[in-house]
Amino acid sequence: MKIAKGAVWVVVGAGLMLGGCGGGGGGSTDASAPAASPAVVSGQSDAPDLGGTGRVTLAWSTNPTNVDGSCTAGLRGYRINMGLAPGLYSTSLQVDTPQVSCTTTADSNACGAIQRCSYTIETLTSASWYITLQAEDFYGNRSGNSDEVIATVYGG
Repeated sequence: MKIAKGAVWVVVGAGLMLGGCGGGGGGSTDASAPAASPAVVSGQSDAPDLGGTGRVTLAWSTNPTNVDGSCTAGLRGYRINMGLAPGLYSTSLQVDTPQVSCTTTADSNACGAIQRCSYTIETLTSASWYITLQAEDFYGNRSGNSDEVIATVYGG
């Protein structure tokens, strides 16, 4: 777990892969379900918000492969879980794929292109927010929670 004080650019890295990676919550976490693994980056030069705005921008890479090695049928969206204490998520946002900004990278695997995605959560109160991400496919299968990241928001 890493902390970025004042920074509100959270990178959910290592790839968002369909499958149960980490402890789950809700939805199916079988080998044909989605997953994630985040890290926090501080002081990034292209970060749109550097604290005091009440916003947190999450960024991650997708991986079109299920944990069992099969190719996914596509993602319907993401569930962002947030709370004020580690492992206790009092708020969840369902974000459909059209609401997420994604660009295709030069990387790919046998199942297709890897995408770089981001989403900004608006109007957060001043606090250290503990955040995880889950991916959800078109069949309603949801990954386990990604690794937890912390983003500290000032003045929100």
